Amino acid sequence: MVSYDESCSKRQRLLVVANRLPVSAKRTGENSWSLEMSPGGLVSGLLGVAAEFETKWVGWPGVDVYDVVGKNALSKSLADMKCIPVFLEEVFDQYYNGYCNGILWPILHHMGLPQEDHKDTNKTYQTQYDAYKKANRKFLDVIIENYEEGDLVWIHDYHLLFLPQYLKEYNNKIKIGWFLHSPFPSSEVFKTLPSRSELLRSVLTADLLGFHTYDFASHFVRTCTRILGVEGTHEGIVDHGKVTRVAVFPIGIDPNRFLKACELPEVRQQMTELKQRFAGKKVILGVDRLDMIKGIPQKFLGFEKFLQENMDWRDKVVLVQIAVPTRNNVPEYQKLKSQVHGLAGRINGRFGSVSSLPIHHLDCSVDFNFLCALYAIADVMLVTSLRDGMNLVSYEFIACQEAKKGVLVLSEFAGAAQSLGAGAILVNPWDVTEVSSAIKEALNMSAEERDERHRLNFQYVKTHSAKKWGDDFISELHDTFSESDMKIKKIPLELPQQDVIQRYSKSNNRLIILGFFGTLTEPMKNQNEELDLKLNPELKRTLKALCSDPKTTVLVLSRSGKNILDKIFGEYNIWLAAENGMFLRDTIGEWVTNIPENMDLDWVDGTKNVFKYFTARTPRSFFEASETSLVWNYENADVEFGRAQARDLLQYLWAGPISNASVDVVRGNHSVEVHAVGETKGVAVGRILEEIVRKKSMTTPVDYVFCSGYFLEKDEDIYTFFKPEVKKKHLSLNVLDLEKGNYFSVAIGQAHTKARYVVDSSHDVVDLLHKLAVADTTTATTSDSLSETEDYQTRNANADWKPWINYVKIRELAVGDTEPMMSYGERPRLLVVANRLPVSSKKTGENSWSMEMSPGGKFNLLGGVTDQYDTKWVGWPGFDVYNEVEKTALSKSLAQMNCIPVFLNEVFDQYYNGYSNGIIWPILHHMGLPIEYHHDANKTFQTQYDAYKKANRMFLDVVIENYEEGDTIWCQDYHLMFLPQYLKEYDNKIKVGWFLHSPFPSSEVYKTLPSRSELLRSVLRADLLGFHTYDFARHFVSTCTQILGVEGTHEGVVDQGRLTRVVVLPMGIDPDRFISTCKLPEVIQQMNELKEKFSGKKVILGVDRLDMIKGIPQKYLGFEKFLEENPDWRDKVVLVQIAVPTRDAVPEYQKVRDQVHGLVGRINGRFGSISSLPVHHMDCSVPSNYLCALYATADVMLVTSLRDGLNLVSHEFVASQESKKGVLILSEFAGAGQSLGAGALLVNPWNVTEVSSAIKDALTMPAEEREERHRVNFQYVISNSAEKWGGDFLSELNDAFAESEMKIRSIPHELPQQDMIQRYLQSNHRLIILGFCGTLTEPMNSQNEELDLKLNEKLKGTLKALCNDPKTTVVVLSRSGRNILDKVFGEYKIWLAAENGMFLRDPSGEWVTNMPQDMKNLDWVHGVKNVFKYFTDRTPRSFFEASETSLVWNHECADVKFGKTQARDMLQHLWAGPISKASVDVVRGNHSVEVHAMNETKGAAIDRILGEMMRKISMTTPIDYVFCSGYLLEKKKQVSPNVFDLKNENYFSVAIGQSRSKARYVIDSSQDVVDLLHSLAVADTTTMAHPFSDSELHQTRNGNADLKHSTDGKTNEGQETKL
Repeated sequence: MVSYDESCSKRQRLLVVANRLPVSAKRTGENSWSLEMSPGGLVSGLLGVAAEFETKWVGWPGVDVYDVVGKNALSKSLADMKCIPVFLEEVFDQYYNGYCNGILWPILHHMGLPQEDHKDTNKTYQTQYDAYKKANRKFLDVIIENYEEGDLVWIHDYHLLFLPQYLKEYNNKIKIGWFLHSPFPSSEVFKTLPSRSELLRSVLTADLLGFHTYDFASHFVRTCTRILGVEGTHEGIVDHGKVTRVAVFPIGIDPNRFLKACELPEVRQQMTELKQRFAGKKVILGVDRLDMIKGIPQKFLGFEKFLQENMDWRDKVVLVQIAVPTRNNVPEYQKLKSQVHGLAGRINGRFGSVSSLPIHHLDCSVDFNFLCALYAIADVMLVTSLRDGMNLVSYEFIACQEAKKGVLVLSEFAGAAQSLGAGAILVNPWDVTEVSSAIKEALNMSAEERDERHRLNFQYVKTHSAKKWGDDFISELHDTFSESDMKIKKIPLELPQQDVIQRYSKSNNRLIILGFFGTLTEPMKNQNEELDLKLNPELKRTLKALCSDPKTTVLVLSRSGKNILDKIFGEYNIWLAAENGMFLRDTIGEWVTNIPENMDLDWVDGTKNVFKYFTARTPRSFFEASETSLVWNYENADVEFGRAQARDLLQYLWAGPISNASVDVVRGNHSVEVHAVGETKGVAVGRILEEIVRKKSMTTPVDYVFCSGYFLEKDEDIYTFFKPEVKKKHLSLNVLDLEKGNYFSVAIGQAHTKARYVVDSSHDVVDLLHKLAVADTTTATTSDSLSETEDYQTRNANADWKPWINYVKIRELAVGDTEPMMSYGERPRLLVVANRLPVSSKKTGENSWSMEMSPGGKFNLLGGVTDQYDTKWVGWPGFDVYNEVEKTALSKSLAQMNCIPVFLNEVFDQYYNGYSNGIIWPILHHMGLPIEYHHDANKTFQTQYDAYKKANRMFLDVVIENYEEGDTIWCQDYHLMFLPQYLKEYDNKIKVGWFLHSPFPSSEVYKTLPSRSELLRSVLRADLLGFHTYDFARHFVSTCTQILGVEGTHEGVVDQGRLTRVVVLPMGIDPDRFISTCKLPEVIQQMNELKEKFSGKKVILGVDRLDMIKGIPQKYLGFEKFLEENPDWRDKVVLVQIAVPTRDAVPEYQKVRDQVHGLVGRINGRFGSISSLPVHHMDCSVPSNYLCALYATADVMLVTSLRDGLNLVSHEFVASQESKKGVLILSEFAGAGQSLGAGALLVNPWNVTEVSSAIKDALTMPAEEREERHRVNFQYVISNSAEKWGGDFLSELNDAFAESEMKIRSIPHELPQQDMIQRYLQSNHRLIILGFCGTLTEPMNSQNEELDLKLNEKLKGTLKALCNDPKTTVVVLSRSGRNILDKVFGEYKIWLAAENGMFLRDPSGEWVTNMPQDMKNLDWVHGVKNVFKYFTDRTPRSFFEASETSLVWNHECADVKFGKTQARDMLQHLWAGPISKASVDVVRGNHSVEVHAMNETKGAAIDRILGEMMRKISMTTPIDYVFCSGYLLEKKKQVSPNVFDLKNENYFSVAIGQSRSKARYVIDSSQDVVDLLHSLAVADTTTMAHPFSDSELHQTRNGNADLKHSTDGKTNEGQETKL
């Protein structure tokens, strides 16, 4: 670590800036204070750093001091403790209790944004936000006052998010680190924050950002990517070339402090007293702050369930809970306290006695020594945090458990789970059953396992101390700043404006070369770039003046086509170069072709078709086509989806139209460009310049060049073209006469560029061109001359302009663009299975019913599908029917409408209102899992879950009853997540698709669900999964990866070789229905009546279900703010809100309704009059015709959903607006925001100010812009109908199923067990080759494989019998080392091959070296070991195995994504260092990296092993039977031909749990291997020296156990024997 300033010998200074100083201050007099240092994680973390740095603390002292005397006295006292106070005074409450803890803290802990209380105008979001910024400014002032050049500034936590930016603005060379001690949420949660962008951009100005876990760092990077549009890499964030490093640093504790405390006599005395107090009982300990994230209610509920299910433990266990009070005056905390007390009372009442209570709950903090005593005597530590940055209590417990070695039960939602999960029992605290089971497991755990678990975690706590955390962060900050400093030296210089102008004035022949798009244009306002490119109006007279100057030649060089440039620059005497110089127009308007000879453009049409294909499938993307180049742009599309699509697009291009073409492909940040090879602006400018010289008959050389633009990297060769030292091809020597100082190349907004200079934005170029135009008064001789002030206003240099985000070029549907659906003579059948049938039924008699089809989104898909399929609907009819006669009558009536009913009856309430809508629905909509506080045995999570599965079984029964071979089954929505699995279990050849119509949440939210894994695995049995948006699909794939450990790809999810396709297909409506309805006479009459009713007013319309996710309160708050800030609009606008009632009996819905009604009354009371009310609110549904009339007359549609799968209301409004062309304001949290964001005004509904501004923008929008926005969205709605959605899904499903069928044919067969046993009996010389880890071992219980590998208990007798059989040779072939194999197999007469066969042991126990003679040296081993140690240390829960000839780094137990990221980095380290010149093979597994000597695998070693065996046992009889399980071995030519006499049928290669394998057969698990070996051992009793019965040796798991596979199990007779 660098700790000394290079220029002097004094220690470098470190300023640690945190909200609170680590000091308790108490005033003892007017001029005196008593101070006490507060021990803790942060203080401990800096103890080591303080020895190497001169450390100062900056922060709030914890007390308010208003008098100057008191401040001076406190500052002086604190200075002695190296602390510097920041006095916050009047801003503290709104800064700390308001913005920090009331807004940021809930967001960071996934609790969502609290509703703003508009009754208190003195404490709003805005006032709290202002106070937050002001407080950060106060911290800045104190730092500046104490800062010395060279100081390091380390900022801590979310209280100071603006401080990095403020410091960099003060001095960009300050070295700044920032660390977040709380979690960081998923982007879906963080983006609800109104000030989200400003906070992120500020933090990104720091040099290094630190987080406790990879999850938090990953969420941060992804949030920046999605909100700011920057690039996220494994190093951090890249924005305009600047890299902000993001790294993971899990904090620790000072373990020695706890170890020493436990040795104190006082503590030992307390331990003795506590043991006596709880004599005869096991002690479970909980130590938490009493707040919402610590999960104390979940802890008590889990303990209650444990006591309920384990009666024998009720008098033998006690839960001691220390609940440290916090924020007692906050209502939410008071409510939590009451809930906790109620649960403690209930449990003690149910399971306690006069002499004993199961829970000892204390609302207090305890002193340090007593806390250590509690830690030391506890048998179990129970941590059930719902969200926690780290949770150091778990570390403290481990540090104090050196003697007892108790068990840690740890929530997987605590940051500590990433580090201590190896030795802890990890639990989902929301799953009460799992917590209960973990308690039982912990209490019953064997001493050996407890010791091992504790050893692992104690080692981690000792190694990863707080001191190490501090050292690592500071070291990384030094490295990061040094790298950044080196890069800064390469950043272009700031443009010297005065020098530019002076040299311009003195020159005689000037050339100005300008880019067009992003340089001379206005910000874009719609999807179609060609229609929207307009010259910046501030440039018009400036450009005319420059073009009229005889000394100046102006050239616009653009990739745009001739027509666009002609349209914009037609009136100017300017040179235009279209398509990157392929076409050139002189000042009189004549175009000439400038294309090089022999250019082949045959690739253009094929590339255009690929671009069309991806434009249609990537909402808000577009492409530009010119004669010589094409560009596909996804700048306005979803960031990550655009990048994924770009990767696929490139594969299509290289595999097809450009595979043999002479083209360059340029991958931009948000684009893919294809153009003729070598054709860039730099290449073209030489030819252009020659043409200009020729046309102008130029005799005076060009002596001044100004070149500026926003160019792609490949076009930046134009900047270097004019450098004097660069040779100019195709250019006469007398054309240029440039001094170095007379050439100005200027990039716009790019930190890393080939240009010499850089400016911030295109407005700086506009300003400079204006100054050039007025600088040389000799040029002002024409009517176009202008003065400095005339007709031009220089824009404020700090102006913050931003283009409105919009959709981009929607392709026109062309014939042959998409493949038609399949055509059959007889239509195939389609069963659409949904929770509810699309039918309204009404009983008209005892056995008769009237039926009416319900129009709607899902039903509309039948419009197109019924032409191709014979479609049947399966679903609940909408009501219960118990009478069998009525069921038959209803079924008969429904059959006439192609509907098949599922009668749910008694399970409906718990299935639908319970599990579907009470548990899954809130999770999917990011609302979190409700807590079961009340003990209702009839309606629990478990009973609802059981009802859900039972209902899915009932759907299955009906589907099977009606299924015919070849049917396609399409399951709809979250109500039927088990149905795909049930269907595939019934018949794996059924074609199954599943579509989710709601959002899918981030993994952080979904993984709270107790049944999370079962639901995911079931859904993954479908052949195709569909989602409305890329976000939802991405969340699903990421969740599967995180929870199930499967592989996520751009195609979907891969689990053991099986791919489940995941696609994005946004649903649509039937637009023709709305268009035709609006033309009905009845509707036109209603429209006229509505216009008359609201005459003279603008109508804002809202149409929503009245529920929590629709954001009606946010809509009203935004409208209220609009009326408040725009009094002139109060009599000119009305908001009509249709709120369709739903689930009226549910308390949460009643609460929303009451809140909405209160807001309506308040707004109408504040801004209404006797004759006019601003809000017309209706709690009702309206007829479809009247709804269309409302849509058609509205001026603005206001959609403020907080979460929405799609929101088809926005589509319906657009379809009904063909005449009026009103404005759509659309929540970015609605799925439709991805599709209709082009023409809509997108808003964050949580940001009331943004909603208010959007309303104003919509009401005052010019007609031209309204029409263009409507045109874009109308085109999308028309093109992407519900019919197209249904057709696309089924087409994708057919393709996915066909691909799956092809792959199934290559899956290994089911093992023919009886045939295998019979052939075993008939053979004379058998060879059994077995893997070890995962084949013969018990399941691993810890991260350290070497200590945990144990032979499966059920194998011991079996293995002895096989090894004692003279006809059988058993070989265990493993990558493990000799010591491990000796330890496990020492008592067996067995052949052992260690380290993949490098060492061989015969049955007598003698080891021999079995390495190839030509194996090169192993010098690389030591270096690789060091790299593995480095990454093991930095990757919690990873480990590595080292042997003499190979090393394996394993990250199976680590965070899935972090492990993969670290593995990528590790490979770079390896190739760049220890193995760069070594003869090694590197194998990248799913969860491992292995390095071994080149070509040394089990397959390569087997021939040497067999040779050694022949020599040792003098083999005379050839081997005539081989059973190989665990791995398939390759046949080697070197094996002596007389070793084998092997028929094809006598070779059994068996993979374990791998559907994709080179093995001939496959079985489910290693337990099947155990059963098989047992069957062989007992089959031939004549071979046994000590015969045993089937029951004596081994009890098989299940006589009917299935050895499952996915084919018919026939023998693959044509397959070659391989050994």
